[in-house]
Amino acid sequence: MGQQQSNGCQAHVLERSDSAVSTNDTKTTGIKLSNSAPTCLTPEADLEQMVKDLDAFEMAVTKVKDHLSKIDAFLEGSIDAMIDGVGEVRKLHDEVKSLDTKDKAFQKLQKQAEMFERSALGGRDERPTGQ
Repeated sequence: MGQQQSNGCQAHVLERSDSAVSTNDTKTTGIKLSNSAPTCLTPEADLEQMVKDLDAFEMAVTKVKDHLSKIDAFLEGSIDAMIDGVGEVRKLHDEVKSLDTKDKAFQKLQKQAEMFERSALGGRDERPTGQ
C-alpha cells in the first residue's frame, strides 16, 4: 500500500496505479485516494506528505482536464458536422417535395390537355360528313 519513507512515515494518502488504460494515442494513469490516517510521528512530516500527495492529485486533475478539453473539441467538430448534415437532408427533402408538387401539377395539366384533346376530337367525329 504505502511506501516507507526516509523519515519513518508511511504514505497512505494517495496510491498511484500504473495499470494504464490506452485510449487511441493517450495513456491514462489512475490515482486512488486512501482514507488511512497519517502515520508520521511529526505534524511537519504529515504536512509534507500531504503537500506531495496534493501535488500528485493536482497533476492527475490537470491530465483529466486536458483529456476533457480534447473530448470537447472532438465533440464540437462532430456536432457541427451533424448539424450541417441535417441541414443538407432538410434541403434535399424540400427539393424532393417541390419536385413532387411540380410533378403532380404537370400530371394534372397533362390530364386536362388529354381531356381537351378528346373533346376536340370527339366534336369533329360527331359532325356529319359530306355537308
